[in-house]
Amino acid sequence: MTPPHPFDNAIHLDTIDGNVRRGRTHPEWANMVGPFGGITAAVMLRAIETQPDRIGEPLALTLNFTAPIADGDFDISLRAARTNRTNQHWIAELSQDGAVTTTATALFGVRRDTWASTEAHPPTAPPPEQLIPGSPGPGDFIVWGRLYDVRYVAGAFPGEHAQPNGLSTSTLWMRDNAQRPVDYPALAALCDIFYPRVFLRRGGLIPSGTISLTPWAVTTS
Repeated sequence: MTPPHPFDNAIHLDTIDGNVRRGRTHPEWANMVGPFGGITAAVMLRAIETQPDRIGEPLALTLNFTAPIADGDFDISLRAARTNRTNQHWIAELSQDGAVTTTATALFGVRRDTWASTEAHPPTAPPPEQLIPGSPGPGDFIVWGRLYDVRYVAGAFPGEHAQPNGLSTSTLWMRDNAQRPVDYPALAALCDIFYPRVFLRRGGLIPSGTISLTPWAVTTS
């Protein structure tokens, strides 16, 4: 039997009651302070997905990291703030020992056959096989970075003696090293794989951390 992927271990949750899920941190996803923010986004989205009365698919997610998450167990409390005909709004709080460390709001919706238009286009980039594997950050500090295959086209993680850069854009290919399929929680985690832009603009490591993260996908009509 194939052992579970580290990602699936990290987003595994136990049901405490109808509105509370319990999870735990995993050393594979350690960051400089607490766990990787992307895995926190993934586990909170997964908690909402497990709700029996959840409708539709994730359309938008906002996380606010209010305090570091300590190693160990945590609880996620869930509440549907409002349910409409084709969309549903959720509120989630992650806490440890009664103290809230992360809050989240999420929009789920039922996708319908309707008008759509996409103006954005992917950037020009060579195939990932033609690029040298890189890192989303300083490998000695971010353990979770070893789980991803990252190939930079531009804006790679700056080295020790990097100079300030006038641009804050990074263009890259990224995927799970074990090529685990991308589902919604995995996509939420990928949205936080980018190192802080101040590293690129100022040149080098500067104490910083994510306070708010918002991946979104769609508007409805």
